[in-house]
Amino acid sequence: MDDDAKVLDEAARLSAAGRRFALVTVVRTGGSTPRKAGAKMVVRDDGSIEGTVGGGALELWLIDEARAAIEAGEPRLARRHLTRELAMCCGGEVEAFVDPMGRRERLVLVGGGHVNRALAPLGAALGFEVWVVDDLEEAASPERFPGATRLVHSWQPNEWGAELGRDAYVVIATRDHAVDQGVLEQLARLGATPAYLGVISSRAKMARFRKRLEAKGVGRDWVARVRGPIGVAIGAETPAEIAVSVAAELVAVRRGVATAVEAPAQAPSPPGEGPAPPEPPLAPGEGPAPPEPPSPSGEGRAQLAPPSAPGEAAGVPAPRSAPGEAASVPARRSAPAGGEG
Repeated sequence: MDDDAKVLDEAARLSAAGRRFALVTVVRTGGSTPRKAGAKMVVRDDGSIEGTVGGGALELWLIDEARAAIEAGEPRLARRHLTRELAMCCGGEVEAFVDPMGRRERLVLVGGGHVNRALAPLGAALGFEVWVVDDLEEAASPERFPGATRLVHSWQPNEWGAELGRDAYVVIATRDHAVDQGVLEQLARLGATPAYLGVISSRAKMARFRKRLEAKGVGRDWVARVRGPIGVAIGAETPAEIAVSVAAELVAVRRGVATAVEAPAQAPSPPGEGPAPPEPPLAPGEGPAPPEPPSPSGEGRAQLAPPSAPGEAAGVPAPRSAPGEAASVPARRSAPAGGEG
């Protein structure tokens, strides 16, 4: 097997493993150069390599270019004169194409209810690796999520086995407000910084969540990363329509079109409903309160008008847990799999 074949085999192996790397290909040379057009090299995210494009200062420079491209997630053309810019004696010029690869974006759906069930195949079609999290095996099952890469039966993020950095997109839509709150608190404690972190919620619910997170010492910068309500305003009502609106927002974040989280105070109130009165601050260490009753206007879909009927949130009926149920890992129940809110 020649060197270039070994390089391509290593690229395929890294890609299958979901590891970041860059494929560096010399595309043009002029004058005297150590390798000619077509020479290839794989640069892994830790700077180790497979193959060579000529060694010496040229190769060190292209390794730096490759690592920068991996970090930025964008391909680039790199050009240097070997003598004037790299102090090499060859005297020629090299141009290389640096293509970052192996990036595997992961969509973590927390909650196996109606909206996430509709969102899972959309996420897969958009190229996401789909993980589904629910403590009930019947809610996160192969029958309900046939295309999922992984099914996890725990509300504890440290048990998911997923990297929750910039390649992760997390949608929280469980059957219990206390579980939503508990998952957010644990993600904050882990210092998770996904590209997208959103909760199916009303404005009132998110305002309470933000206050509670800050009362527990979570920094405002992290709290500001949490989106809610989520989804693009398309008038969605059904779980399938809400899933489409959330998928559109995922694409907007991926493409850098929608990166800022709108402050709840700037969001318009539903028709006929005035601003909610301010709530008293929570005492430090206060745990999640029982779920609030829905507003008469069905505020659970602040961005997904028209409002739902009383008792609905985000367009999906929400079974309520008993007061006092643990926020992080609730008792297992044989409840229906639906009920985000």
